[in-house]
Amino acid sequence: MKTPYLLISLIFFSSFLYLITWSFSKLYILKKNTHLKIWNVILLLTFLVTAILGILLAAQVNYKWDIPYLKELLNWHVNFGIAMAIISVFHFINHWKYYWHIFSNDKNKLKRYNETQKSYLNKTIQSPYKKRDKIPVLLLGFSAIIIQLVLIREIFSIISGNELIIGIVLSNWMIITGLGAYLGKYSHKIKHSDRFVKFVLLLLPILSIIIVFSINSLKNSVFLPGSIISLYQIIYSTFIILFPVCFLSGYLFTHLSFQLSQKYKQNFIDKTYAFEAIGSLTGGVVFNFILVYFFHSIQILTTLFIINLVVLKFYSAGQIRFQNLISRLLIALALILTFFVFDIDTFSKHFLYKNQNIVINKDTPYGNLIVTKNEDQINFFENSVLLFSTNNVIENEELVHFAMLQKDTINNVLLISGGIKGLANEINKYNIKQIDYVELNPWIIRTGKIFTESLNNKKLNIILKDAKIFIKKTSKKYDIAILDLPGPVTAQTNRFYTTDFFADLKKIVTPKAVIILKLPSTYNYISNSSVKVQSVIYNSLKSKFKNVRIIPGEYNYLIASDKLLQLNYLTLLNKHDFENEYVNEYYLDDYLLQERSKYLESNMLPDTELNTDYKPAAYFYYIAHWLDYFKSNYKPALFIFLVLVLVFIIFLKPLKLGLFTVGFSGASIQFVLIFAFQVIYGFVFQMIGILIMFFMAGLAIGAYFNKRITSKTNIKVFNKYQLALGLLNFIIIGLLILFKKFMIPSFIVYFIFVLIIFSVSVLTGILFSIATHINTNSIINISSSSYGADLAGSALGSVLTSIVFIPFLGIIQTLLLIALLNFLIISINWLRTGKYFS
Repeated sequence: MKTPYLLISLIFFSSFLYLITWSFSKLYILKKNTHLKIWNVILLLTFLVTAILGILLAAQVNYKWDIPYLKELLNWHVNFGIAMAIISVFHFINHWKYYWHIFSNDKNKLKRYNETQKSYLNKTIQSPYKKRDKIPVLLLGFSAIIIQLVLIREIFSIISGNELIIGIVLSNWMIITGLGAYLGKYSHKIKHSDRFVKFVLLLLPILSIIIVFSINSLKNSVFLPGSIISLYQIIYSTFIILFPVCFLSGYLFTHLSFQLSQKYKQNFIDKTYAFEAIGSLTGGVVFNFILVYFFHSIQILTTLFIINLVVLKFYSAGQIRFQNLISRLLIALALILTFFVFDIDTFSKHFLYKNQNIVINKDTPYGNLIVTKNEDQINFFENSVLLFSTNNVIENEELVHFAMLQKDTINNVLLISGGIKGLANEINKYNIKQIDYVELNPWIIRTGKIFTESLNNKKLNIILKDAKIFIKKTSKKYDIAILDLPGPVTAQTNRFYTTDFFADLKKIVTPKAVIILKLPSTYNYISNSSVKVQSVIYNSLKSKFKNVRIIPGEYNYLIASDKLLQLNYLTLLNKHDFENEYVNEYYLDDYLLQERSKYLESNMLPDTELNTDYKPAAYFYYIAHWLDYFKSNYKPALFIFLVLVLVFIIFLKPLKLGLFTVGFSGASIQFVLIFAFQVIYGFVFQMIGILIMFFMAGLAIGAYFNKRITSKTNIKVFNKYQLALGLLNFIIIGLLILFKKFMIPSFIVYFIFVLIIFSVSVLTGILFSIATHINTNSIINISSSSYGADLAGSALGSVLTSIVFIPFLGIIQTLLLIALLNFLIISINWLRTGKYFS
């Protein structure tokens, strides 16, 4: 059977869901009885499905019934059986004492156990929080994370961004939220707190819908259509876009912390922090595993508004009036009709793609995929970046024939991306055995099959996998490797231009194989920054192959091989009897081509550093090249920014300085892990949500269970846990080096990434909780200043790690810097307070 069973996925997913309901029971969100009932119902459902499918399969064997989709039914039967077995283990863990007493032959013990369990399960557990008081805090976290993930995806896709954009957006998000939290100290003046809370929770998704529609419809009005948006424009435009939502969410956090602490006459800041994180965790699960697969951005935000509307109905004290109930139902119905029946999201995209007919608008785990049609040409965009267009004959012929004319005998061809645009048709002009076409995003293949005939090729073998992972695992040998990728414009694409990738590629090609890749053309004008980008890749390729030549055309084509490469293409063409439209004697001139090639090669800098997975030099120089477009001097702005940060840090008191560093470290490590995951697996959109989801889970557990984990709350304990956060960076370094050297099963790598981010967030939650209990100020000042310091550090960590540290220093050095920063701050606080670890 070709379809594998979901053994590891089911174990991981079931365990994760079980931990959520178990944690909810421990945090008094659910009664233990409800937690057990949930899993008993799931156990029953898995049993019923497994049993029914088993009976159908048995009947098919015994009575030779012709059952459609037999293989699929068998697959589901086994998967549900696996799920039932896993849940049975949970069931046994919950009731092992019951079974022990059955086999102990002591009926009195069994009777006493049953009575104890019955009284315990039926008892209403009293929590410091009343259930009603948890709802706004949970909804705030739930709303904030969904809105954050939607807006990050939208901004990233519209600005045609790289990881730098994610860093800027997260930084602005945290700065504005921190500002709102700080100014929330004045929220005690609000007279009608309940009304204000409900108003804000309903306003947040409404504002987000307006923002998403506006950035799609107004982008080409605010900025020149087709122009590149500068760094300054990105910073201030994202700040303006995010301000309403982020400010309100930060302000509301401080307000809720104050209201709950005042109501219960004790410091509830850490509990509020924990329950907001639980809401974020729940929102992350709903977004990553449900909403993103079925709805567009505006539909997701509409769903969020309806959820908030319904939940707040039950939150309202007393009986709700019939007229109010009807009005809310009518509002929900109107929204469903407006945003679900009429695709407002795709309508807003038409403003971005003027004079083009949008035929596909799909949010995928790999990004937003837009397919447009303009007369006979089909254009594929991912995150607003043009991946390729059909009917681009010049590029197709150059990319294929410049490589394949170098070889007399060709058996197997490796094609990385670009199969839909017609490259396979050009490759088929040669006498080959097979084309292995590797594409990461399955939605590109699905849409390609709908709109083009390029994939209707008997020799074409489509492989839906990340090319880097495929190359590491395959044992097949190739005579030609064609890389049709857009250059090192993001960390994702940079991975295909590193010495690590070229070394792996060399292992799977024949001794005299030819490799070709493309970079933007620089023949007519070559800037210093573009020379650096191309020199880094040229030298990285040359470090693994004996001969590398640059051929000018629609792009700069780099061909590499251990055999001698020839540029007399007219002579090479005479050996074949096929016809080309452009790569022929009417289009090419061998002498001119050789001279232009020598000119480009003479411009390559010989002593550049090499591009590697964990130190992406080409990506760094690409960012510098991108900044060169705007002819702006960013050094004065950077200097002023760093001076302001330094002044801010100097005036922070020891505890706030510690919290600031903790926020900086948490955000930086999170960004490093996102980058490292992308280096290994090639996609990050869905993983951002999952990592944030587990980060929130850790924050909730660390903040809520702090008193059970730590017996004391003082500056010494704070320093010890901050030391642990610093030391954790060395463990991460060791693991990343291990991942690079060895091919470790994917599920283990996934688990380790999640475990690392969870550990970081648990430490962050504990440190935040300790800080709020050490502080002796008023509750509202503690809440606003602590949350503000934490978010200010997170903002600085996000922007510096994405823009400076990773591109300039690399991943390993960035983690070392984070560790040293924590050790430095611990030392400074010790000198200030005289209190260290003992």
